[in-house]
Amino acid sequence: ISYGNEKSHRNLITNATEYDIKIDTIQAAYTMGGMTIAYVNNDADNANYTIGADRSAQQVVLSVAF
Repeated sequence: ISYGNEKSHRNLITNATEYDIKIDTIQAAYTMGGMTIAYVNNDADNANYTIGADRSAQQVVLSVAF
């Protein structure tokens, strides 16, 4: 199980209004033998440095090696 929290600030040369991107991610994985199942959840606030451009993504991954 892992958790991540990131914040990014872009410095522009122009006098444009700038917003920070904030990203929270949670991951959980279980491995048994040659099989792994994982769940990933990502939430981003102000994606592309644009106010209100919030994004969310979830994934379930199954990997099998034999």
